[in-house]
Amino acid sequence: MSKSKPEERTLQILRRRAEAAIDVQEDTGMELDNLSKDEIRRLVHELDVHRVELEMQNEELRRTQDELEEALDRYTDLYDYAPVGYLIVQSYGIITSANIMAGTLLGENRNDLAGSSIQSYIVKECQDDLYKLRRNAEKRAGVQSCEITMKKDRSVPFKCRVDCIAIPGEDGATAFRISFCEILYAQGVSSQ
Repeated sequence: MSKSKPEERTLQILRRRAEAAIDVQEDTGMELDNLSKDEIRRLVHELDVHRVELEMQNEELRRTQDELEEALDRYTDLYDYAPVGYLIVQSYGIITSANIMAGTLLGENRNDLAGSSIQSYIVKECQDDLYKLRRNAEKRAGVQSCEITMKKDRSVPFKCRVDCIAIPGEDGATAFRISFCEILYAQGVSSQ
């Protein structure tokens, strides 16, 4: 297995740091000239065992890193392409994260949602409902839900179901995971 250039540079840096650390250490008093062949063989064997252990640990770390990267990719895909809008909202109402569907439902690029106030996407009559939902989520374990009217493009109203759960936020304050989806009412459906 060939090593990539960044990996080679990292290994070179680690080697220089290790050599510098050894140079700084005081002499242990062990004189190689005074060691027998058996003692030298034992030391070489110990060094080989240690080298193999480090190689095995390094391979395990690489495998774990690959697994973590795959898990992150799966999580990102699940979050970004979920069929419902997801937001992370700080306790003071600022959106810090949004998925693609949140942007679609609110008529914004999801990246533009970050830093904006969630209140600007809620019709005035429902802003207290969202505030109460967030306060209930702080007080009670589990998901809290309600129906409110949100605004697409900050002007076109649509009814939606909102689920909210409190999570640790910035600086020890509470933040909220909020999911929402539009409620579509069937029109012209008869009960025959």
